[in-house]
Amino acid sequence: MKILVIGPSEKESRGGMAEVARGIRESGFLNREFDIDLFPSYIDGSLPARLLYSVYGYLRFLRCYQKYDLFHLNAAEKGSTFRKYFYLRKIKKAGKKAIIHIHGASYLAFYDGLGSVGKRIVEGFFHQADLVLALSESWRRELENRFRIDTCRTLNNGVDLSEYKTAVIDVTKYRNSFLMLGRLGERKGVYDLINAVEIARRQNPGLHVILAGNGEIEKVRRLVAQKELVCLSGNTELLKKMSENNRGRAKKEFSIQYIHKRLAVYYRQVAE
Repeated sequence: MKILVIGPSEKESRGGMAEVARGIRESGFLNREFDIDLFPSYIDGSLPARLLYSVYGYLRFLRCYQKYDLFHLNAAEKGSTFRKYFYLRKIKKAGKKAIIHIHGASYLAFYDGLGSVGKRIVEGFFHQADLVLALSESWRRELENRFRIDTCRTLNNGVDLSEYKTAVIDVTKYRNSFLMLGRLGERKGVYDLINAVEIARRQNPGLHVILAGNGEIEKVRRLVAQKELVCLSGNTELLKKMSENNRGRAKKEFSIQYIHKRLAVYYRQVAE
């Protein structure tokens, strides 16, 4: 069975969807059973660059989609859903099967903020899919209740712990150093962390915290400077370098294998 996985470029984008695509590409288990290709539909960058690449990606898709049996569309809120809606509509008109994999943590807030036309598009997006994948049981229940579907299943994100074994250090040597990796913003609690660091440094002036990730980078930097903390905010270049340094390991942890086995079951079920 030929499967096309559609989502952000694993090389030119950052975030969970790109990591899912990379994990599928590197999965020996999935690729032994299925003929899987990755299709980059989006890249990070300026608004004109993103728009041009999105149009270019869809035109490329129109030239190749007929040769695939099943489509795995990774989608988040806002523009990601509306872009994938065009892909899904074409797929279903061709009588083919499709899975949509929802990643956006603020997806329902995005939906609630839409007008009537936008809501109808999102509802159609969910109702046309043969299967919807959510990242947790609570998300699955919320999506099923909100969109009145019974096609939603759970697929947790797996973590390859072997990639981080080289990061194990002597905690007594670095007891005052902390690192946070992830999106910088309210939802991840970064501002609460900065306030906590400010309080903690009154007792331990040697405390050193590094924040690295995408999101509200400039706002975080201004806040850190304002509070005069020994605390740095970075961008995802650090994440990218860490990932590249640990990429290519042959050994995979159980969690990754388990997630890919569940994904294989979903692929088979939808294809039947």
